[in-house]
Amino acid sequence: MANETNQTPKLKSDQSSKIIIVTHPELASSSTISHTVKDKYLEDLLLDSKVEQFNNIREQNHYVRLDLHAINLSYTSLSGANLSDTDLTKADLIGANLIGAKLVGANLSAANLNQANLDRAELRTANVAEADFAGANLQFADLYCVENLYDSNLRGTDLRNAIDLPISKGEARRKGATVVGCKICSFNCNVWKVIAYTK
Repeated sequence: MANETNQTPKLKSDQSSKIIIVTHPELASSSTISHTVKDKYLEDLLLDSKVEQFNNIREQNHYVRLDLHAINLSYTSLSGANLSDTDLTKADLIGANLIGAKLVGANLSAANLNQANLDRAELRTANVAEADFAGANLQFADLYCVENLYDSNLRGTDLRNAIDLPISKGEARRKGATVVGCKICSFNCNVWKVIAYTK
């Protein structure tokens, strides 16, 4: 019998673009393992704060887009987690530790990030429509071309020293945020979208 210890589960895409998880290399071509199993396995890694293992699997599989909508990760330690291009629509991230997390291109629409710590997190091009950032810490966060921040709850949000704020400081203040030292994005993000969509 082959040695089964220390085998890191792997993801593999078949020709139909479905994602599967396998714990044995010889099963890597199987299409019988469901998309749901993959999501559940990665979800469990996050719930257990096994960030390094989660990131390794994402790296091995070219950062395939993940569907974690409505996941409950409240008060979970996710510092440094790579959640880029992840569907976190309606996710519960209340009080989560997301220091230095990568959320580039993530969909955070209607997500609850109340009191979450996003210090130095990367949210470039993320969609935050109707997200709740009340009381959240976004100090030094990278907000380059974040979409729909004007439609988010920023009451009590700490945006001090945030980078590339996509709305005016005045608007952020009116929404209840602290914006001392933050930098306003000077780039026209609509131009970026045209470039991205035409590639």
